[in-house]
Amino acid sequence: MKKILFGVLTSLVFMNSAYADDLLQVYQQALSNDPIIQAAQATRDANEEGLDQSVAALLPNIGATANSTSVHTSTPFSAPGTSTRGSTTSFNQHDYTLTLTQPIFNFQDWMQVRASNDSAKQAQATYNAALQDLIIRVSTAYFNVLNAEDNLTYTMAQESSIENQLKQTKDRYQVGLGTMTDVYQAQAQYDGLVASVIAAKNTVINNMEALRQITGRTYAELTPLAKNIPLLTPDPASPEDWIAAGEKNNWTLWAARYASLAAKENIRVNYAGHFPTVNAVGSYQNGNDVGVAPSNQTQWESQVGVQVSLPLFQGGAVVSKTRQAQDQYVAASDQMESARRQVVLQAEQAFNNVMADISKIQADKIAVTSSVSALDSTQAGYKAGTKTLLDVLTAEQNVYLSKTNLASDQYNYINSTLSLKEASGSLAGTDVAAINHWLSDPSVEQPQAVIKTHKKSKKIKRVTKHHHPKHVKPKQ
Repeated sequence: MKKILFGVLTSLVFMNSAYADDLLQVYQQALSNDPIIQAAQATRDANEEGLDQSVAALLPNIGATANSTSVHTSTPFSAPGTSTRGSTTSFNQHDYTLTLTQPIFNFQDWMQVRASNDSAKQAQATYNAALQDLIIRVSTAYFNVLNAEDNLTYTMAQESSIENQLKQTKDRYQVGLGTMTDVYQAQAQYDGLVASVIAAKNTVINNMEALRQITGRTYAELTPLAKNIPLLTPDPASPEDWIAAGEKNNWTLWAARYASLAAKENIRVNYAGHFPTVNAVGSYQNGNDVGVAPSNQTQWESQVGVQVSLPLFQGGAVVSKTRQAQDQYVAASDQMESARRQVVLQAEQAFNNVMADISKIQADKIAVTSSVSALDSTQAGYKAGTKTLLDVLTAEQNVYLSKTNLASDQYNYINSTLSLKEASGSLAGTDVAAINHWLSDPSVEQPQAVIKTHKKSKKIKRVTKHHHPKHVKPKQ
């Protein structure tokens, strides 16, 4: 019976741990359920249709029309000077027409293809940036939950410790070994922690809701971070190298560049309104009159030619649209420069944050050891009468504060690492998998590639919808 009971309990523990979702699972759920990334994908697909539409303007345009008309002609009176009476004629008229138009020269449509191509690449780059932003949002929300749970755990542990301390202080006061001041101090500390526990619980709930907003799911348990995680310094170890990588590969910056190129092409599109257009046109028409005496009449006609159209004056609309396109290009260029500066700032700050977080984590570990030793010494001194209760309460608070700082700085280190890779344009789902390994097996350190930039920039072409993109680089 004991073996059976032990087996059941073991199974329950295993099932409970199996239901804990980790970072990689949450990220995969967000890929399928996050409304922001779904909207970004739909926007990309919609914008890419503009390229197909602009190409369609250069292809043949074929149309067919058919008419069927019933004709009734009546002459009620005879013609003057004749003895002929009025007459009535009825017949059915059927016409079929087939037309073909093939653009030969249309500079505006050709420029529109180039502008649409840049816009399609901009949409793809924007979607790539949204994918990377999803990783940042999921990671931040996930570790915010863990951070809140850690804070709740330490606060509740401190509350329990102070509660025991309060009970002992009251007992000491009852037997004359303590003072009422000690009781008041312990009571005040305990009451403050009760409020802190309530606030910590509320923070956990709110952070869980923030994660649910991304994935559309609620989580009973999340896999916690290991106590010891590898602290990897960025490689290369220079912020200038990361800034250079960001200026070369950052997807938000590429989206701004493509938007600037599309705006530049749009100037030519509007200026081409002054140019003539040349089309090859052809038509075939077949007509059949049924019921016409003495017999049915059939006619057919075919035409082939070249049509030249030259706009002479359009009320100044072409000139105005060209000036408008020039202003839009200036705005797009300024936005591209703003995006470049933002990438430089993000890379610089993220690099500094990673280095600072590593130093803080190392200092936090020392602080935890020191605060625990200080608490033991203070408790011994309190028993010996050389330390006050306030000293003990302060020492206990320092222990939990140092542990809370250590946990918080570890989460900040991970988020700073991901932010650095996002700035350089190299952030991918493989980074989520690497960080996820720190949740399950802390004994195995990750390779340096976790915080490396891309050494080479890949070139890609426009891809089919719903497939992951590669790098797209425009001509300078």
